Amino acid sequence: MAAYGSESELLHDALAGLRSTSKGQLRYDPDWQLNAQNSSQLSCSFQSFLNESSDSLPDVNTCLSKLSLLAVSSDENSSDENESSSVIDDSSQKTNSSLGIAVNFDIENERSIKQYDESRRGNMEERKAKRARIFELRRQNLRTDTEQELKSIEENLAEEKRQFESEITELEQQDKEYLKRLEIQLDEEATAYKKRLDQILIRSLTEESLAARERERRIAVENSRKISSLYQRVVLNIQIIEQKLANFKYISFVDAQDFEQVTASLNNILLKAGNTVSACKASNDLSNVEDKFVVMKSLIQATLLIDDKVADMLKLAHEKESEAARKRQEAEVIKLEQAKQEEQKILEAKLIQVEQAKQEQQMILGANKKLSEKLPKAKNEEKLPTVVHQTSTKESTKTTQQFTEFISDKALVEYAELQEHLNKVEASYGDFISDPKQTKYKFDLQKAVNIPINALSAHSPSHLNDKIRRLVLLLSGSDVEVGGKKVNCKAHTSAMIFCKDLVAKKLVMQGAQQVSSNPQSAFLYAAVIVGIWSAFPDVGKIILAHFHRSFPYLVPYYMPQVEGQSNNDYHKALGYSVSNHKIEDENHFLKKFSGTVQLYAAVVSSKGATTPDHPHGIDKGWTWLARTLNLKPHPSVTATMLFEFIKVAGHLLMEKYRKQFQKLLLMLFKDFIPAIDKVTPVEKQGPTQRVKDFLDECVKTQRIAVPKGYLTDRWWRSGHF
Repeated sequence: MAAYGSESELLHDALAGLRSTSKGQLRYDPDWQLNAQNSSQLSCSFQSFLNESSDSLPDVNTCLSKLSLLAVSSDENSSDENESSSVIDDSSQKTNSSLGIAVNFDIENERSIKQYDESRRGNMEERKAKRARIFELRRQNLRTDTEQELKSIEENLAEEKRQFESEITELEQQDKEYLKRLEIQLDEEATAYKKRLDQILIRSLTEESLAARERERRIAVENSRKISSLYQRVVLNIQIIEQKLANFKYISFVDAQDFEQVTASLNNILLKAGNTVSACKASNDLSNVEDKFVVMKSLIQATLLIDDKVADMLKLAHEKESEAARKRQEAEVIKLEQAKQEEQKILEAKLIQVEQAKQEQQMILGANKKLSEKLPKAKNEEKLPTVVHQTSTKESTKTTQQFTEFISDKALVEYAELQEHLNKVEASYGDFISDPKQTKYKFDLQKAVNIPINALSAHSPSHLNDKIRRLVLLLSGSDVEVGGKKVNCKAHTSAMIFCKDLVAKKLVMQGAQQVSSNPQSAFLYAAVIVGIWSAFPDVGKIILAHFHRSFPYLVPYYMPQVEGQSNNDYHKALGYSVSNHKIEDENHFLKKFSGTVQLYAAVVSSKGATTPDHPHGIDKGWTWLARTLNLKPHPSVTATMLFEFIKVAGHLLMEKYRKQFQKLLLMLFKDFIPAIDKVTPVEKQGPTQRVKDFLDECVKTQRIAVPKGYLTDRWWRSGHF
């Protein structure tokens, strides 16, 4: 019984400990609920526990009864009733007692769990409330601290503001006192200065005053000398820059706009420097001398900056020229290879063309000979040369008048002489151009001629003179540099005459190729023509012959179509282009012809045209105009060449011949223009109307404007447009 009692007490203590287990020792599922399944499982588990304990307990029912008795004995209010029921020993009583223990265990377990859950939830709510109170307390403390800090900041700012205002007030007071003292001081100084001025006026006639004036004069002279020295430095810098531009070989590669900007800047600097020097010499005022020094120094600095810019420009131009030279060299190599393959064909074709030209010329000369033989000897004309075989046979006046419709007698003689001379020139170098061994040499000579002419531009007179000089050196037999090597006209006996004819032909071709689309360029090419003509009169003769051959209308010669001459050959002789038996359009022909007329007019009106030294001056232009008006007009052609010639050379004709030229313009407007109208179809009245409007304006204003691009004396002096 003692052992059983100790075991029962042990079980009772275990159950009691289970009910009072703390959270740190046992953990329960707070969401667990007792249901039928859980109850059965718990009962089974507890029954299993009892069965396992039956080996150590001799009488399970007795143990359960004891356990029940122990449980019942704990209740003081029902102790008597439990003692009476404990002595019941039937088996049904014991079984019920065992089941009652199990049920009581379940109920106690559920109650303990619920109590723990409620205690846990209560603790959680209490902790939440405590935390909320702590948070609220902290928030209030933070708000209180913030408000106190803001209040402190506001008080500090207010204090600083008061201090700042106090300082401002104090400074204003100090400023007022200072200004007052300064005003008093200035008044005193003004009074003293006035007294000194009075004293100076009193001493103005004394020796001391004269000495002071002398010192001022010397200072002024010294300042003027310094200013002049600075001016000379400005001028020297500008001259250095201009010399760089003038001596630069590749000036054509310099951007025209940049070149004009540099030139304009240099002119402005020079003008401003001159004005400063003039102002310094005209005034002895020493108060602004330092300002003038500053101005001159700034101008010197500006010239240095421009010099740097010019250096960059020339460097860039040199790079462009190098690149262009490289490309030209590559192109020349390619062309040379092609030329080697086609040179023989070209030479053969050239010889055929020369022969055809000779035949055509012979036909023309034959026709002119027939016409000349019918003419009587003119009263005011010299005897014609034997080349046209003029006879002394006198024919009727009617025949003479018919012939003069095409060309004047003197013009015919000159035309025949020039064309015969040109034929002889071309025949003289026929062997040279047909020699395959001279292909490379001939190609170098062509480059020596083409490069300077193609590189012409109006950048400066030095640039233009450089190109003329290169051509003059070539035609003089001197060496010229072409593609990095030296070339001259002495390597072959016919090379010199070949170059002269090539220069003449190339220059005349510029009228149709360049001047027709860029009229201002006529004066550049005219300057080159006059320069070459002055140095080599024989080349000038060839140039004039090419003018007449390219367009006989420039003689003037309204060439008639001779018997047996094909339409293509006739138009080709007039200057039309004929390709695949197709004659060039008249409008395109007139455009080429206009450019050539402008070029010829630019030659006769170029610099020095009114002086005897000019090889083909304005007097030749007057002769050409008179010969044109003495012939019957030709549709479109006459109006075109009169308009272009007078537009270019009219200003110089007006300057030299004055009233004679004015009368000629009036006669041209009243008599000759109506004659042109009569022979011109309605659909071709454009050129006639253009020259009519132009002459109408000239007659009304009694003046003709200088054409654009004309190379005036000012341009030749200043070096730019």
